[in-house]
Amino acid sequence: MRVSYSAILDALGFYVERADGIDIFVQELPPDGYLLAFLVGDEQQAVTFEPHEIESVHDEAEKHPVHTGHPSRRRHLRAAGCYLDERGASAILVQERLSVYTVEFAGHARRGEHVSDRDRIHLRLDDRQLEQSEQRVLGTERARGAPGFCPRCAALNLGGRYYCRNCAAPLVEQAGLAHGRRVRPNAAGALTLAFANGQHYRLDDNEVIVGCAAPHETWGADLDVLLYGGGPGCGVARRHARLVWVRSGFVVIDIGSTNGTFVNGNRVVRNHPVPLTDGDRLTFGALETVVSIS
Repeated sequence: MRVSYSAILDALGFYVERADGIDIFVQELPPDGYLLAFLVGDEQQAVTFEPHEIESVHDEAEKHPVHTGHPSRRRHLRAAGCYLDERGASAILVQERLSVYTVEFAGHARRGEHVSDRDRIHLRLDDRQLEQSEQRVLGTERARGAPGFCPRCAALNLGGRYYCRNCAAPLVEQAGLAHGRRVRPNAAGALTLAFANGQHYRLDDNEVIVGCAAPHETWGADLDVLLYGGGPGCGVARRHARLVWVRSGFVVIDIGSTNGTFVNGNRVVRNHPVPLTDGDRLTFGALETVVSIS
């Protein structure tokens, strides 16, 4: 599945600028993580990001538009991302040293650029390149349905999601391509929810939406609590929460429910992933379940 490196590197650039960092190093980690390293003073910082963490940083970065009047590491990284997007790159590595950016990737360089098994190209991004990249970002990246963006609300979605994390709209590009799905390793285990009526639901996919179907509605949640003892009085919204497998394990994400999602009695903050462990009490509205991971 194609991703928007301009959006990913913009988010990571914002993260570095907040930390007042320099000398940036970004490496894509299989299957869909990123390593970010940079200097703060004389101290080396290194952080790994999973898709949902980049999405969270991207949401925060959207509240702080890039200042286009002067160069910045965030602008430079976003421009490097546009460069990579334009070439259909993958497996990227980006390194900055004294405002010179080295990009290494699998893909195709333009005519006249050095080509090897992995293209390694040195970029010194001048004002003209920055302006051109920003025009491409404003012209295409924000368009609904661009790679990695929801066709309905334009939210950034990474990590092979089947539904938009913001509005729950189906993401056709992810869901429609079987080879684009992440394969959950056997070591990741399986998550099962035990309901009070004795029924069990096993999470067999990478991601499901939990909800309660409305009368006469054609759309239904992957895990419809009506089938597991829930009902109109249980306080579960039509689109209540998401259960997601990530590289570190299973997480639950509340997607804006009125009555809330709770892990061991603690309310989950909207759009903030909370890890799940074996034996947790997971409550949707007033409907309580017990998590089993084996």
